[in-house]
Amino acid sequence: MSRDPSMDGGDSDAENTVPLSPLTRRKQEAKTAFNKWALTKSRYDRGLLLLSSIAETRMEDEPEKTFATLCKAMVCIDATLGLLNKPRKDAKTMKKVFFSWSLSRHTFRNVKLTEDEA
Repeated sequence: MSRDPSMDGGDSDAENTVPLSPLTRRKQEAKTAFNKWALTKSRYDRGLLLLSSIAETRMEDEPEKTFATLCKAMVCIDATLGLLNKPRKDAKTMKKVFFSWSLSRHTFRNVKLTEDEA
């Protein structure tokens, strides 16, 4: 009759581990890297879906509140993607997507600049 290793308190796991071959280790590393990439892509795609599902009328009703809420949402998505601190120039961030989306769909009116900003 064989023993159940889980009943030993985990001490026998360290003794019974077989070193992985280089090929098996590379396969595991590749699988881990792919899973990380797939999760990142999924998060990015959900952010794009969120942005594309926003009704145009929502921006007309309460533009300041809606804009602030959308900015926070895009920052949160970038945070989950790990793109908050100095992303690469070619990195696709929700900030860049949101900026393009905002400029292409909305005209900014009543913008007041101080003399320092002008």
